[in-house]
Amino acid sequence: MEKKTYSEKLKDPRWQKKRLEIFERDEWMCKRCGQNDQTLHVHHLRYLPDKDPWDYENNLLLTLCSNCHEYETGERRVKEYDLLEMIKAQGFLSDDVYDLSCGFLMLNSQYPPEVTATIIKNTLANKQLWETACEEYFKLLHSNS
Repeated sequence: MEKKTYSEKLKDPRWQKKRLEIFERDEWMCKRCGQNDQTLHVHHLRYLPDKDPWDYENNLLLTLCSNCHEYETGERRVKEYDLLEMIKAQGFLSDDVYDLSCGFLMLNSQYPPEVTATIIKNTLANKQLWETACEEYFKLLHSNS
């Protein structure tokens, strides 16, 4: 059986059906900027090995307009690299990185990603808020021991 290229897979009826499902779920608008009068794309939030585009869970797919899709595709690797460099510069060890990852997963189970990112950004940027969060965390630790 001949292996299809990625662009050929995007013409497959299974992908076309999945795209329509995602567009419907996202109410036919870009989830980044809210536009609904531009060409829409379905963006894969991450790629998984040996998966066809239509085999992804819906939570890994997101509607973006063409401008936001181009931005996301171009900027993602740069921002991921910057994040890792910042983590390294702060001296985090592998277990610390794992703990951060677990924290992100827990937050994302409760809130949409844009809310999670804003919570983290504002907490870290506001010294008083950060100190209050730390105090509450340590109170929680002591009450559980």
